Amino acid sequence: MANPKLAPDMLDHGVEVAGVLSLGTGYLITNDRSINTIQQLVGKRLAIFDNDNAGQTVIEKVGAIPVTVTLSTIGPLFNSGKLDIIYLPAMAFKPFDISKGIGIKGGVIRFPVVAVTYDMFIHPDKFPEGYGQKSRNWFASNIDRQMANVDKIEKSIDSKYWMDIPPASAQAYFQVLHESRISLTKAGIYDKKMMSILKKIRCRNEPNNPECSKNDE
Repeated sequence: MANPKLAPDMLDHGVEVAGVLSLGTGYLITNDRSINTIQQLVGKRLAIFDNDNAGQTVIEKVGAIPVTVTLSTIGPLFNSGKLDIIYLPAMAFKPFDISKGIGIKGGVIRFPVVAVTYDMFIHPDKFPEGYGQKSRNWFASNIDRQMANVDKIEKSIDSKYWMDIPPASAQAYFQVLHESRISLTKAGIYDKKMMSILKKIRCRNEPNNPECSKNDE
């Protein structure tokens, strides 16, 4: 984001991206550990944030029942048993008291389904010239510190809450997310250039992922 070559892509309809900060990976959290395959999501009540087009696409593909939530309702709804599955970053675990909804049967699936970020937007005409680029540079300079903080928070969650899914299930999730990204890019919801950049980053970190041998994104 801080690369000056991307500066033109940071501006759209009079609004500029002034910074992006990672809040960590969003994980699926369930009240029942037996839900460990993508097929078992059919008919389950799955949280979706309002205006989350990407989430809606994924939920439709897996056959789950979407339940619209906000940051103020997702915790209470899950903890009261009105949701079967939610997705949140680790930093929301303790503030939202998620262990209450997990109980003794649930868990946090150790599989990344979404990247959660804090995005700062500005009206560039209200700021000094070049402010947006300087701001993005500052955000980029703090990436390592922020990711260390994210890692610390994830490790603070008791190991008893974490659960792993079978490799076959992980591949099924990868495929659904892959297909969803393609659909959302074709629909113009995702930016094609940015999706290409993100794919390069994913494949640099995990070159054996199936998507890395495909050219359909």
